Amino acid sequence: MRSSSLVWRPMARGALTDLRRFTSQVKLQTDFGAATPSQRPKPSLRNMLYVAEPETKRGSFRRYLQAAKDQTPFIAGAVAGVVIYSGATLAIPAGFGSLIDFASRGEMPLGTSMQLLGWFTLCAIGNYMRLFFIGKAGENIIAKLRRLLYSSILKQPTAFFDSADNRTGALVQRLSMDCNVVGSSLTEAVTAGSKNALQTVGSIGIMLYYSPVLTSVIVCMIPPIAIFAGSYGRYVRKLQHNMQDAMAEMGTVAEERLANIRTVKSFGTEQQEVGWYAQKVGHVYDLSLRMLKWNAAYVASLQTVGYGAMYCIMWAGSMLVASSSLSPGVLFSFFLYTVYCGIGLMGLTNLATDINKGYGASLRLFDILDKAEVVAQVEATAKQLTPDDTDWQVTFKDIDFAYPTRPEARIYEKLNLTIRPSCCTCIVGPSGSGKSTLALLLLKLYEPTAGVVHLGAHNLADIQNQWLHERIGYVGQEPVLFGGTIAQNIAYGVPGRNWGDPIDRWLYASVVEAAVKANAHDFISALPEGYDTYVGESGRSLSGGQKQRIAIARALVRNPRITILDEATSALDSESEIVVHDAISRLIAEAKQSHAGGQHTVLMFAHKLSMIRKADHIVVVHKGAVALEGTYEEVSRHALFQSIVGLRPEDATGRLQGGERPAADAEEETKKQK
Repeated sequence: MRSSSLVWRPMARGALTDLRRFTSQVKLQTDFGAATPSQRPKPSLRNMLYVAEPETKRGSFRRYLQAAKDQTPFIAGAVAGVVIYSGATLAIPAGFGSLIDFASRGEMPLGTSMQLLGWFTLCAIGNYMRLFFIGKAGENIIAKLRRLLYSSILKQPTAFFDSADNRTGALVQRLSMDCNVVGSSLTEAVTAGSKNALQTVGSIGIMLYYSPVLTSVIVCMIPPIAIFAGSYGRYVRKLQHNMQDAMAEMGTVAEERLANIRTVKSFGTEQQEVGWYAQKVGHVYDLSLRMLKWNAAYVASLQTVGYGAMYCIMWAGSMLVASSSLSPGVLFSFFLYTVYCGIGLMGLTNLATDINKGYGASLRLFDILDKAEVVAQVEATAKQLTPDDTDWQVTFKDIDFAYPTRPEARIYEKLNLTIRPSCCTCIVGPSGSGKSTLALLLLKLYEPTAGVVHLGAHNLADIQNQWLHERIGYVGQEPVLFGGTIAQNIAYGVPGRNWGDPIDRWLYASVVEAAVKANAHDFISALPEGYDTYVGESGRSLSGGQKQRIAIARALVRNPRITILDEATSALDSESEIVVHDAISRLIAEAKQSHAGGQHTVLMFAHKLSMIRKADHIVVVHKGAVALEGTYEEVSRHALFQSIVGLRPEDATGRLQGGERPAADAEEETKKQK
């Protein structure tokens, strides 16, 4: 295999800028063609910014063209259609010229007329083959790119989505418009390119046969047209890039506002949102007008050149006919070939513009695909453990961390923490202290900038993400449901199951069991359609407490080794809090009693005493480090803990300042009194 020199270097400006904070500015050079796998630098998410890129644009353009290489049978069929169509088309002007010459002599041969009908039929057959096969290839390319891109987007680290360049609207734009542009440009490059090339070259060849003098007029106009088209194509590629960015911003604004329409309406900001969206539309409109003006000027210029060429041909040709050097039929045929040549040249120049657009869009897609390839390499070298390989103790050792988009705001500095298996640990801390960040590090959604996280004796960075996530159940403060049925949303937690897979009776039983544990079965059964109830977009048709209980059931249905409860009751009303609190209490009790393999760890993040008291071990995080840890009786004596949870020093029984008790605590006391 031919080796190609590749450089590990920073990606283009704007690509994964959020990951720049994770990497040192070093360039690593390697020859992937000559190096053995053991000699290659080991990929990691920390150096994701450095992705193997060709040293020149030639490699990127070759990669753009290779996106169509698996469509060879369809492309071959399309090219065959192009050859048939172009050959028949080039024969038609000669036939017309013959008819004119015969007519000028008072003859009308039947054979020539039948030949023309045959050429027309072949044109139709060839055109059908061209359009069908290349259309099939184009749709296959677009579908393949969308599948690959969507898979690559989902493989990206969480920091990727924190970047302003990778907002939801921009990524949706890549999936829809960019994939379509790449697929369309590639198919145009094959069919339109070959058709116009054959038409142009064939026309020039026949014109040379008819009259070299007249042909020289046409040939002299080709170089300036090619230079002009090349300059125009480069400008259009840059303008197209800006236009795609502007459309992505426009789509992001619309998507965010429509997804949060209740917030928009509750604040009465409809008119402001219309104005803001109008600004984005105006920007796209201005760029479109600029593109329209340049395109109009470009087409008009080419047409002017073409009309000038036709005028010269007719003027010089008429003189040749007058001198009997050409027959009227040959001049007519020559004129048609001139038109064919002009159409072919126009198509080739437009093709250059389309390829420039497609190539520019492909670079944006390849940027995402390359990052996903690095993630895949990391996953391929990671470990898959067995229950005997680890004791499920989680250890954070000398952890430093700052979010990539806010590197100056350090969350942790030399944080050390051990989460014991088979018990309930509660993380407590003031708002902004980084409680939830521990869950993100445990889930490997972010990597620490320094230090290491261990699962048992294993470095968490060396463990496969998929294996880890299948054994962790996560319930966030703001539960996220998808547009589907309740059963689908709960079954979403089953490892390896696709969203559209049918729910058989065994899975349905697991869904119901998880809902019972989450205190969700009663309200679900009371709904007219039960577990088949459609929850609406983002679970919009359910209350906060109902969504939270479904989220808990979704976490429990996978029978996790570690369950993470991130402020699971903080946003609920008193009544919902009591129900959810009861479900969590049951979860904690069952976790202590039994689990396959004998270990189930519950990790809670809370600030309410009703949740904190249930924990076996309490950890207080303050100013980027562990300030306190111990049982509730031990930490409740400290002023820091009391100030965080609102506990009065003279009252360690759990009363809040002002004498108010948490709703769940009040409910428990009422039950005891009864």
